[in-house]
Amino acid sequence: MVSVRNKVVLITGAGRGIGEATARALAAEGAKLVLTDVDEAPLTALVADLGDVAVGVRADVRATSVLALGPAPAPLDLVMMDPPYGTGAAQVALDKLGRLGWFGPATWISVETAKQDELDVPGFTVDASRVHGKARVTLLRRDG
Repeated sequence: MVSVRNKVVLITGAGRGIGEATARALAAEGAKLVLTDVDEAPLTALVADLGDVAVGVRADVRATSVLALGPAPAPLDLVMMDPPYGTGAAQVALDKLGRLGWFGPATWISVETAKQDELDVPGFTVDASRVHGKARVTLLRRDG
């Protein structure tokens, strides 16, 4: 199994549900987390609970909101997205993150979308794509 210790991970929708559970699990494994959610209250509570390993930013995957993240504090090792607005929003958000310098040479991206949707993110290659029920999970790796 690959270690996430000291890896920088961005998780969207981290305020509750699967995003929150993922954040807690990765924090327990030693990851450094950048957490986003549209609902500030549960995000703030989660960041306070996790302590110094997490920072929270109220944002969603819509293009204008992603810009609120600003320049990257450190290149991301992993991005985990479950975009509520579909594949188009995910692609725009990932493009904006790339332009803001959030991706390093070894960044991986995991995105959950509708099963019929396929991602095309410049600078990334689809490494795996699986359909589970009504959803497709796509794993992308940085080119080069």
